[in-house]
Amino acid sequence: MRNCLHLKNISGRTWGEFAADVEQNNQRVKQNPAYYKQRQQLAEHPWGTLKRQRGFDYVLTRGKKNVLGEVSLVFIGYNLSRFMQITEGINTLKELIKGMIALLCWKRACFKPI
Repeated sequence: MRNCLHLKNISGRTWGEFAADVEQNNQRVKQNPAYYKQRQQLAEHPWGTLKRQRGFDYVLTRGKKNVLGEVSLVFIGYNLSRFMQITEGINTLKELIKGMIALLCWKRACFKPI
C-alpha cells in the first residue's frame, strides 16, 4: 500500500496518480464554465434520476461490453417510462410498436430478394 504522504490533496479529496489529470480537467472547466454547465445539465439529469429514483448506483457485471449492455437496459427502461409519461401512456406505445411491425412487414413483402 502506498504512503499517504505521496498523494496530492485537491479540495479535500485524495487523487494519487491521477492528480495531474484532475488538475488539468479543473483548468478546462475554469476556462469554459458555460460549456461545462450546459454539459452537466444534459448528462446529469438522466443519471441523477436513475441513481436517486431507481437505485442504480452501481453495475452488477464486469467488462466494458457487459457493463454497456446493463446500462443500455436500464436506459431503455428509463426512456420507455419517460415516453409513457410524455405521451398518453401504454396505448400510445402499443400503437407505435404495431405501426413499426406493420412497416417492417410491408417492406419485407415489397422488397423480396431476387
